[in-house]
Amino acid sequence: MANLVGAKLVFAPFRLQKGDHKDRPYGFFPKPPVDCRYSAGGFSCVPLTERRRAACFHDWMSGDSAAAHFMKHVAKEGHTDRMVVKRSRFIGSCAPVHSKEEAKRFLEAMRKKHPKASHYTYGFRIGPTAGFEGMSDDREPAGTAGRKILFVLQRREYTDTIVVVTRYYGGTKLGRGGLARAYARACAQVLDEVGCVEV
Repeated sequence: MANLVGAKLVFAPFRLQKGDHKDRPYGFFPKPPVDCRYSAGGFSCVPLTERRRAACFHDWMSGDSAAAHFMKHVAKEGHTDRMVVKRSRFIGSCAPVHSKEEAKRFLEAMRKKHPKASHYTYGFRIGPTAGFEGMSDDREPAGTAGRKILFVLQRREYTDTIVVVTRYYGGTKLGRGGLARAYARACAQVLDEVGCVEV
């Protein structure tokens, strides 16, 4: 439980509910934050990142200053256009956004800027604890594009940021693994080159 950075958790014993680990009939698990979508028993089986986000969001709503330092990076606006994989061109673009409407406007701007592109995939995170997330594979095989972009943003602890990776298809299929690596690399490349601000 030491990894729950910024979370104010209340520990209490209870019997595990349906769906919990059967080999541990009793245990000490954190109670879910107020208005959390998980039940007390189910909360113990939620992935750590989801549990931490829910707890920190509760702290932020209740005025706990610890949650203010949960996320520290916001991308600057910029583009990179140097990545080509088997004749497919990948263009990474990122920008700071503070609402889903701003994220949608930036995506539409990329569509207008590259009207002949094959795919416009994206991932975004918004909010003091990145409580709002979204992504799209835009007709690429499921899980190979937008999810990889979002994963990079999560691992680097970015918030209030959108990354759009535009692809011009080069005529050669890259396969699921090749696509996943290409989109993750394009996202990481634009974040590295454009830079960020700490908040």
